[in-house]
Amino acid sequence: MRKEGKNLMNKTKAKDFFLRAILFIGILASEFLVCFLDAFIDGRDISQIVSFSKHWYAMVFHWVVTLIIWGTGIAIVYH
Repeated sequence: MRKEGKNLMNKTKAKDFFLRAILFIGILASEFLVCFLDAFIDGRDISQIVSFSKHWYAMVFHWVVTLIIWGTGIAIVYH
């Protein structure tokens, strides 16, 4: 009985770890959405998505949204 209970706990921990990892990868991947929105606000072409913004407000928007997404993700993952 003890081994079965311990094995079940390990599976639960593994499942929890896997789900958190998938969530964290999704949060990191959301940075691409922020880059697309940043390019849209700045008026740049999609081919220039990795270049720096021309206007200060696009850069501020990018970092505010990035910090909100990362902060929310950290709160969800570690809560």
